[in-house]
Amino acid sequence: MKVTRVNGNMLKYLQVLDTRSFLSLFTISCNPRLTRAALAFSFTADGWFYFLLLPAIILARPEQSRELISLAIVAFSTERLTYFILKNTIKRRRPPDLLSGITSVVQASDQFSLPSGHTSAAFLFVTFLCVGISPLFLPLYM
Repeated sequence: MKVTRVNGNMLKYLQVLDTRSFLSLFTISCNPRLTRAALAFSFTADGWFYFLLLPAIILARPEQSRELISLAIVAFSTERLTYFILKNTIKRRRPPDLLSGITSVVQASDQFSLPSGHTSAAFLFVTFLCVGISPLFLPLYM
């Protein structure tokens, strides 16, 4: 089925496109092994993992560790504040709350889905590793 603008309403068009994209990805991902792998991968972005950054900085750059740890604290604090403001301004509801027949395998910590806290923190984490530690971390963007 072709997605077209509905009555010239761009917002409605984006909603239809978003829903169809989600449903196509959702049907592909309904595989128990893939679900387990996704849950394990998602677990690494739950927040605790970022505390491993501190010993990594100290080991990798002991002479710059104080400066890099200060930068990490400021960067993650700024990211979390920006994330919180955007999430509570945009207020995009999660697909399982909007679409019938969709059940989430993850218990969300809040009711809104955009921006993704996992994605924003993971992106910042990889950026910090690439800039602060080594460009060898570039493949982590994938």
